Amino acid sequence: MCFVCWNYFPHFWVCYECDFDASLWWVLIGFAYEWILKKMIWDFKYSGVYDLSSFFSRILALLLLTHPVLSKNFDRILLTYVPSHPLKEVFLRWYNQSKLLAVWLWSLLHLPVLDLASMNTFTFWSIHLNRRHRITWSRSKFSLNKNFNWCIPENSLLLIVDDVLTTWSTLNSLSWVILDEYSSLEIRWLVLARRCR
Repeated sequence: MCFVCWNYFPHFWVCYECDFDASLWWVLIGFAYEWILKKMIWDFKYSGVYDLSSFFSRILALLLLTHPVLSKNFDRILLTYVPSHPLKEVFLRWYNQSKLLAVWLWSLLHLPVLDLASMNTFTFWSIHLNRRHRITWSRSKFSLNKNFNWCIPENSLLLIVDDVLTTWSTLNSLSWVILDEYSSLEIRWLVLARRCR
């Protein structure tokens, strides 16, 4: 079954119609953000049900292990996650859901997790912003972590882990901030769910 349009396809990856969307080559998506999964991710993000991170990470690990290219390049893969603002972690959620997914992936697949970036701006929930505001808001919200001093090997493949892909603005912004400093990295995104159009 195709993970983008959910039509029958004899292979696990992407059907031929969805294959023409070139932007999808850089992102691995577990599910569509619909039905019961939407409720589960909402509970995971906003209701403190962080135990779901183990279940969700196993799904992401399966995606990586069955990917035709990435499964053969595990020695090159490094993980990072979409950071959240420290005030949000302390006062609203008590945890960063993307970081939890990345740490669980580390425990399952033994891939290094890097604390590369930090978030500069605080918002309560960006889910209520429309596409234009989301893209404008996300352009300046990330910076590289000042405490990060690890030497990243040449030709590494960095997977940015996130929970829900909506407008691409968050992952694009974070990718550009990282590429400004580490231009030799190949960046891909590993996302639990994609919001449907």
